[in-house]
Amino acid sequence: VVMAYSRRKSKIGYCQGFNLIAAKLLKLFDKEEDVFWIFVQIIENILPCEYYCELVGIMSDCSLCSTILKEANKKVMKKLEGLEVVLNNLLYKWFISLFVENTSNETFLNIWDAMMIDGNVVLFKAVSAILELFEAKILATEGIENLTILFEETISKYKFPRDKLIKLLLNEKSIFTPELIENEREKHNKEVI
Repeated sequence: VVMAYSRRKSKIGYCQGFNLIAAKLLKLFDKEEDVFWIFVQIIENILPCEYYCELVGIMSDCSLCSTILKEANKKVMKKLEGLEVVLNNLLYKWFISLFVENTSNETFLNIWDAMMIDGNVVLFKAVSAILELFEAKILATEGIENLTILFEETISKYKFPRDKLIKLLLNEKSIFTPELIENEREKHNKEVI
């Protein structure tokens, strides 16, 4: 699937994260051809065109998401900064794999369902939702080692309450709007380049 896609879009070629996405899709669908076309739909029509091109889009979205979260969730962001956490490193793992890695199967499927409905803005809403749903645990965590365990082990196995997660992912009143993301992406793309 990944090799076929890299031939289809030689400008992008193979990118880190493609294997994780394709592997999950292959577990969900029997036919490789179906997986290929779903993969094409996600990469070419749901995500912005520069998302995987030299990873500019992903790095830009990490920066953009961090910037917006500093205003949207000040308590959590202050805690992360106090522990000297580089949020972009965590965001990069989530964005490059489209939440396939470091979240439970149920969580990533809920995120993908919402992404199919509302587009790539859901990636930002997913970060916000995870931080909101884990806010109390993040704020109570002492030390970067324990925070790493929280993000890499606990969140990856946690089954978020589906109704609550979907409500946050499809929230039209979220600070993350398609208009805001589109307007700010261009600025952040220039910073990354």
